[in-house]
Amino acid sequence: MFKSHFLALAAVAAMASCGPAVPVVSDYNGDSVKIQMNTLHSEGKEAAEAKALAQASSICQRGHKKQAELVSSRVVQDYTVEYLFLCLN
Repeated sequence: MFKSHFLALAAVAAMASCGPAVPVVSDYNGDSVKIQMNTLHSEGKEAAEAKALAQASSICQRGHKKQAELVSSRVVQDYTVEYLFLCLN
């Protein structure tokens, strides 16, 4: 019984890691926004940064800023990168 539950859980985890990275807003203060993304995918660094920029721009525009600009990135956990964007007028 334990073996079948473990195999089912392993199969679900494997399928979940195959999907594209989804940008997640981890912090926003009106002047900057942090976006975290799982890097355990095969879409490439440029595509991941483009997704993060699109999400950051959307968040900045909700706060009445015109655009987002990438300032830095860092690894915060295994396979997770956090991008820092400034919200500019």
